[in-house]
Amino acid sequence: MQLCARLKADPYTAIVPLAAVAGRHVTDRVQAWFAAGADEVLTPLFEPVEQAGRLDGLVARAERDVAVNPSTRLPGTTEIERDIRRRMEDGEQFAVCYADWITSRSSTIATATMTATGSSTSCRGSCTTSSGGCWGRRGSSATSGR
Repeated sequence: MQLCARLKADPYTAIVPLAAVAGRHVTDRVQAWFAAGADEVLTPLFEPVEQAGRLDGLVARAERDVAVNPSTRLPGTTEIERDIRRRMEDGEQFAVCYADWITSRSSTIATATMTATGSSTSCRGSCTTSSGGCWGRRGSSATSGR
């Protein structure tokens, strides 16, 4: 239980899902595990199928939690890539624009990436398309006719 508390107190390991497995169900001990930071406590009270389901749910919640930006809670890279993959597999027409601001001591750099499906794309920044190529420099415009 002390190891659980130490892991959950460390920002680098706190996001790792932690399931405790107990040999018997004692309510006070289960509450102590949760107080120490355990994300799930499995006891013989649950049938093996339910235990497996609880672990699957724990992993799904952990994937969802790390798939969002911690500051904005907006979808992060994993969720965006999953949605793009789904749309491509469905043959859906779509466009994606990604903008990222990087601030360093000496300057602020703006990076923009746009990806689009279809026969023609206009873009500013650094762009690629699934139907061809569109590579432009900041402030320029390029078109892909493939």
